[in-house]
Amino acid sequence: MRYAMKMFGLVSCLAVSACDGGEGEAGRFVGKWRAEAGTLTKVCPGEGERAETVAGDVVWIGGGNADLASTTPLTPCRLKADVSDGMASIVPGHACTTSDGAGGKVTVTFDSYTFVLLPLGNTAFEKASGQITHERKGAATACAFTQAAWYGRSVGDEATPSVSVR
Repeated sequence: MRYAMKMFGLVSCLAVSACDGGEGEAGRFVGKWRAEAGTLTKVCPGEGERAETVAGDVVWIGGGNADLASTTPLTPCRLKADVSDGMASIVPGHACTTSDGAGGKVTVTFDSYTFVLLPLGNTAFEKASGQITHERKGAATACAFTQAAWYGRSVGDEATPSVSVR
């Protein structure tokens, strides 16, 4: 009986660790997520709507002063997010400014950003909106953007099987 209780305790501990990555709810997000399908839509002044296929990875790590931090195809800066009920939401007031490589700068400002895990934890849905402002030679152009994409969990460079709910 004592052996059975010890084994039950060990198995319970391992099960809890496997479910949350040992880091609470945020641990379920940590790792690389590969884009499986999605669209980034931009609307710039004087231009029609432009749609691009979402490509690249979202990589989540423990966030220091937020639950999580991430790099995404939308921004080279770390995106800070807090986690609640299986959803990572952007920390309010987040913006990222970087060089455009041609003497100007690009600023990405988010109105909203969510990354939601589906129940099995190996598929996620990302939804974002905001503004991309390109400044060059004293002139600024602001484009609105929206993005919706599905991601599958990746291990190293290999994507693990995912459940697609589309």
